[in-house]
Amino acid sequence: MITLFRPRAVSRTILLLLFHCLLPGFCGPVLADIPETLCPDNGSHATNSAYQDNLNELTSSMQKNASKFFEDSSGNYPNKVYGQYMCLDYVPNSTCQTCIAKGSEDLLKLCPNKTEAVVWEGSCQLRISGQEFFGRLTEGNKNQFNPENISDPGKFGLVVNETLGFLAWKAAFESPGTHYATKEKDFELGTNMTLYALAQCAKDLTADDCRKSKSSKSELLLAIRVI
Repeated sequence: MITLFRPRAVSRTILLLLFHCLLPGFCGPVLADIPETLCPDNGSHATNSAYQDNLNELTSSMQKNASKFFEDSSGNYPNKVYGQYMCLDYVPNSTCQTCIAKGSEDLLKLCPNKTEAVVWEGSCQLRISGQEFFGRLTEGNKNQFNPENISDPGKFGLVVNETLGFLAWKAAFESPGTHYATKEKDFELGTNMTLYALAQCAKDLTADDCRKSKSSKSELLLAIRVI
């Protein structure tokens, strides 16, 4: 079995397969470190500041929300904080709430005093920023590679890119309400193999922006598994 976990950037698209069993090929962990964080050096704030108070209020509001997608802000300029979370579409609300609670804790702990941060947990993603980002594509990269080898990286890359292109289109245009899509792809690489993948964009993105997230490589968090 070959397992590859390769997230590519992002704060506006989620594709997490971690420790969940959506498709047969996704049972079990995907060799990723949880949580994953992105803590850009775009600014910082003091611990006992108005920004910190607004951040605490915002993360508390996130934890009390019962939906799988939520965005809100807290405070006023120049200490206004914007926040958003989204959970994988297939997880129950109770799992989503538990994930958001853990994500809020990890975000504050692992990106202390940052005015912008993203954290990925097993089934959810949280982002906070001092700049409004709702409904917008944003830049930022987060790459992680599984050390497992594959016999023909070139051929495998073509399979992955083809699958991602299809998923980006499917999530954008076939599922406008959820921006969520999955795909299984059979291929041959010495032996018969199957690639499993899923994609989910933030619900506030337009269909066109959801599709663009694959080609820009700055808005796609990718995790795939091959059996």
